[in-house]
Amino acid sequence: MKRKKSANTFIGRTGLKLFQKSNLIPFFVIFWLVLAILADVIATDRPLAIKTEQGVIYPAFSAILNPHRIDRYKLGSEDKQERILDHDHVDWKQLPNDWVIWAPVPWSHEKPDVYNRDFAAPGGKQKIKSANGHMTDIPFRFRHLMGTDRLGRDLMAMLIHGSRISLKIGLLSTLIAGLIGILLGAFSGYYGNDRLRLGRGSYILAIFGFLIGLFWAFISGSPRLNAGFESGLFHASIQIFLSFAITAVCTILAILAGKLFFRQEVRVSVPVDQFVQRFSEVFSSMPKILILLTLAAVLKDRSVGMVIAIIGLTGWTGVSRYTRAELLRIRELPYIEAARMQGISVSRIIFRHALPNAMGPVIVELSFLVSASILAESSLSFLGIGVPVEVSTWGSILSEGRQDLDAWWMVIFPGLAIFMTVYLFNALGRRFRASQLSRR
Repeated sequence: MKRKKSANTFIGRTGLKLFQKSNLIPFFVIFWLVLAILADVIATDRPLAIKTEQGVIYPAFSAILNPHRIDRYKLGSEDKQERILDHDHVDWKQLPNDWVIWAPVPWSHEKPDVYNRDFAAPGGKQKIKSANGHMTDIPFRFRHLMGTDRLGRDLMAMLIHGSRISLKIGLLSTLIAGLIGILLGAFSGYYGNDRLRLGRGSYILAIFGFLIGLFWAFISGSPRLNAGFESGLFHASIQIFLSFAITAVCTILAILAGKLFFRQEVRVSVPVDQFVQRFSEVFSSMPKILILLTLAAVLKDRSVGMVIAIIGLTGWTGVSRYTRAELLRIRELPYIEAARMQGISVSRIIFRHALPNAMGPVIVELSFLVSASILAESSLSFLGIGVPVEVSTWGSILSEGRQDLDAWWMVIFPGLAIFMTVYLFNALGRRFRASQLSRR
């Protein structure tokens, strides 16, 4: 006999299918992106606007440009005493004011609430220190609606700021993986194993030039890469680009040297597709966690840029396969053959004529790759080998929830955030794929 499906399972699956078929998915993705971008003014313990004896100031907005701002002012021309307002250390909730406008979540993701530490429950008792110094029940406006962690940090503020880190890692690592995968897949699909022909001597020198470039860029240049990773994402991206450029320049110089010294040589086919496929298989078989553990042991300080680079440099294989498959199909079309017969350069054919028509399935794969990158970052942070300890991410919050199993909110809320984000980007990818199939 077939087991009957429960009503709850049927309702849940039906609800997910209806949500996936609705037009709300892009709006939820945009909402998530806006929430991550505006995290500094959505979840902060600094007021959006406050009127004090100094006048009207906007601490939350000024913190974006100058987080350690210190105001020195006098009440009047006859006032000889200089007053100091340190935006970093003042307790804004205790500061006397005429009126104040708080952020939607009036707590910082970094500064703990010492009166509600040790995992304050969302519906439990929460205290606050009043202006006269007495401990009272916290008003609803300042309640920690999702509870706190062991240090007293607001969980909702941590989740909002963690969304910025997760989306930053997901989008930027996908950008790196997309650029590498599209380039390698395009050349692999267009040239195949027989369309690129070089002289035998140039072919051999090109292999040696490529190996020398790899050694020079990534092994001899490891101190330069280490310094780039430790300096931040921007410097790490520059160093990675420079390393690939060094490898490419060495290969091109070796080919030119071969053409210069071996002019009357037999031309042979270069199996570009075979090289790229074997290279892709090597990267697919390398565990990201093992790579990150190795780099964490080599690098002195972990950083968000390091996680982005590792996920991006190891996640391009799927994009490469889709791009290769599309280029293998498109290169046989009549308009590509006509462009080749007219003597149009290979780079122009690939980037102006072939790739634009091959981007449909690639965009679908990139949307899936965003969710996979976010899930990979959460897994690494959960294991404690991802971003630095002081950076709050969804995975690190889940890891902290293991310290006290009674603090269910430390597991439920970040778990739901990860699930919803991954589901939204996967649903967006399925929507793109359905639109591509309908066009065909």
